[in-house]
Amino acid sequence: MAGAGVSILSRSDVQNLAVIYGKQNLVPIPLYDTVVVANGNANPVIQFFANTRGAQGIAVTNMEQPNQLISGKSFVCEEIALDVGTSTGAYVALTAADIMLLTHATASFTFKINNVEYAQGLVKDLIGNGLFGFGTGLAALGTTIPYVTPRNGVRGFKLNPALVIPTQTGFALEFDYQTAPNPAASVVLRPKLLGTMIRLTSA
Repeated sequence: MAGAGVSILSRSDVQNLAVIYGKQNLVPIPLYDTVVVANGNANPVIQFFANTRGAQGIAVTNMEQPNQLISGKSFVCEEIALDVGTSTGAYVALTAADIMLLTHATASFTFKINNVEYAQGLVKDLIGNGLFGFGTGLAALGTTIPYVTPRNGVRGFKLNPALVIPTQTGFALEFDYQTAPNPAASVVLRPKLLGTMIRLTSA
């Protein structure tokens, strides 16, 4: 597939040095972004990777430009994963209900490069479909298997073949809910694109 004349390359292209040029480094580092969904949210669509590093440094995101990589950097994306948490770090029964609302409600994700869709699935697929760690504090919800952070080895959504995000090419991750999720308390969503950064030594 390609969009607007930009060819999206696979992992095999990288292995064949089809996208390696000049002096470069291969760095196994994720791309990540953070969105807080608060009580009163009325938006059924949540978009990621539009934030850039700012006053909070890399606490929120490691993006240097919104929705694209800066000149001299490309990224081989092998997996999309989601970390879920709270602003306080506290996990109680009500928090679990809020997290379930954000991860297991009727919600899908779409991953686009250059406005072309390359991956789709359910949001719960990004956490391996499982929530773990709350223990027995959820009798009111009828379950004892909600979420704990970090992901504790739970795998995300594999891209096969892997995709290359070319330098200075727009990309986006979007969550679409059937109805706008409105948690009782704020839920922190942090998606990660797992793979390898390709960068020129000068970038």
